[in-house]
Amino acid sequence: MKKWYAMKGNEVRIYGSIGEDVDYTSFMNEFNSIEGDVTLKINSNGGSITEGLAMYNNLVALDKDVTVVIEGMAASMASIIAMAGKTVKMFKNSFMMIHNPHCSSGCGEADDLRKTADTLDKMRDSIVDIYKNKMKIDVEAIKDYMDKETVFTADEALALGLCDEIIDNFIGEGVELDNIQSDFKAMEAISGLQNKIESYSDDISNLNSKVEKRDELISKMQSDNDKLNNAVEEYQNKLQKVLAGGFTVEPEINNWKDALHKCSNDYVEARTKYPQAYENYMRGE
Repeated sequence: MKKWYAMKGNEVRIYGSIGEDVDYTSFMNEFNSIEGDVTLKINSNGGSITEGLAMYNNLVALDKDVTVVIEGMAASMASIIAMAGKTVKMFKNSFMMIHNPHCSSGCGEADDLRKTADTLDKMRDSIVDIYKNKMKIDVEAIKDYMDKETVFTADEALALGLCDEIIDNFIGEGVELDNIQSDFKAMEAISGLQNKIESYSDDISNLNSKVEKRDELISKMQSDNDKLNNAVEEYQNKLQKVLAGGFTVEPEINNWKDALHKCSNDYVEARTKYPQAYENYMRGE
């Protein structure tokens, strides 16, 4: 199912045909779960009249500020939803379109069509009341714009009161060069900080590697020390047995002496080669 809206954090986007596949109830359920004020961004050609009116009514009743930003086009019912914003902003090159409601089916006999026309007139009057709350012109002028299916630029919409602010997305007159240079300097500073963070990350990684090697060395030294102690103990036991029996076993004694000497040399070499690790080991670190 394709949705005509998306929500992320406190930002909501309407970018498809309103009410298509997903009704306004699902939209409002998600919308109401947002905590705090909301930015509603619109780029839509409109959609269902009743779905759009229901959304408008729910949005204006919320106990939170809604800022509307028209990014490309807010046409038909999308322009009505835009009117729910406490503040309506338009990009300099965006548009808003208003027109009369129309019937998409057009089926039935003459009386049916006359009833449909009466219903559309009532819908038009309801929509005019919504525009009237924002626009700085009288009702008849609003109806005239709707009859002509009028597209407004951002400047025209601002002049009529359909929007409150224009977002100038061009660099031109009125934009100070000092501000632009300041922004670039800020970006360079951020880039420099990011490079330092990456460098620190490399240093931390190298330090962790050294710590791992130190721990491996301490573990090896402990193992060698245990082997040395075991060799000494076994050598002493063998020696006592030999002395108690009144005989000598020179080859075996020499073998144990050699093993003891080797263990002792390995221990001394490790202690000499890695004095700091040895001290840490002796301190139990």
